[in-house]
Amino acid sequence: MKAILICRSDRTVEDLRSAVEAEGFQVARAVLRKGGQALSGLLGDGAADLAIVESAADHADLSAIEAAAGRHPELALILLSPSRDAEVLIGAMRAGVREVLVAPPAAGELQAALRRLAQRKPGGSGHGHVVAFIACKGGSGATFIATNVAYVLATEQGLDTALIDLDLQYGDASFFVSDSPVKSGLADLTRQVERLDAKLLSASMQRIAPKFWLLAAPESPEAALSITAAQIERVLEVAADSHEVLVLDVERMIDAVAVKALDRAELVFLVLQNMLPHVRDAKRLVHVLRTLGYPDTKLRLVVNRCDSHGALTLAQIEEAVGLKVAYTLPDSPKDVSKAINTGMPLVKLDRDSPVAKSLRAIAASLAGKPKAAAAHGWIGRLIGEHD
Repeated sequence: MKAILICRSDRTVEDLRSAVEAEGFQVARAVLRKGGQALSGLLGDGAADLAIVESAADHADLSAIEAAAGRHPELALILLSPSRDAEVLIGAMRAGVREVLVAPPAAGELQAALRRLAQRKPGGSGHGHVVAFIACKGGSGATFIATNVAYVLATEQGLDTALIDLDLQYGDASFFVSDSPVKSGLADLTRQVERLDAKLLSASMQRIAPKFWLLAAPESPEAALSITAAQIERVLEVAADSHEVLVLDVERMIDAVAVKALDRAELVFLVLQNMLPHVRDAKRLVHVLRTLGYPDTKLRLVVNRCDSHGALTLAQIEEAVGLKVAYTLPDSPKDVSKAINTGMPLVKLDRDSPVAKSLRAIAASLAGKPKAAAAHGWIGRLIGEHD
């Protein structure tokens, strides 16, 4: 694999060269960037697998990086920046950067980042398969769908399933599947992440059904402040090794935690309603996901509360967003409200309702048929169904 290095000092160039070569990369080009020199002219034709760029992450540099990522989506970009505040991180991720490290990177940080990039493939390094649900707009119903699909995968498809609520500020997935209080969850677990293993993970989860486990979001926004992307990455790694399926309920704000979750997911379900504000936000979200390097084959569009009298038809949604609609759920507010208010999955409360049947169809398409599983594997069916 080939790497491009663009740095501000000879010392940084040599340090980076040693680090990337130690991880098996060949340095195709090392550039010492002078003051005021435009980054756009240094990134070249993208004939490499990796580019490491030292930059202050100003608007001009992020624009150059975004253009390079758009031309060469296979190019992994690491940004070395003197700042790692939230604005820099979000701007870098939207530009297509995969890792942001402080310049110069601390010992071991670059090595770890390079190894994460090398391992970044469907399913990550764990054995469990991972799907993520994310709302295109607040109130789309992504949490309702994620919780019910997870419940069906566990109780009807017989798969050992873990639901992880990654809406760290306002996550409420636990209220959709249980009326029992949550004793511990993600915040408690991450405080002990240095000793995290399958046993500790299990002790931190709420058992909803024999094969259905929930790792709840923090109970308060304050408790979420100390949770880092690195901690979430470790939690997902252990959970993927401990369960057959992970269902992630991801907050719609694309931050470092969300990127860790979406990186690991094999499929990302984008939930919206057939109304203009939802479609506008869906279009923006798809653009962000594409700039992060996620292929369209990883994305599944789900239209919730689909109403034939809605403002937009499915064809209009597909044209505006640039993706085919994979699934629709009918509008049945009475049934859904009853399920939410009782803290019970709809597929358990009223398994014959039209919405329950649609939820079951999504879960069945993920689980597939036993014969197909033996022949092609779970993920082969999962990816191929809507391509």
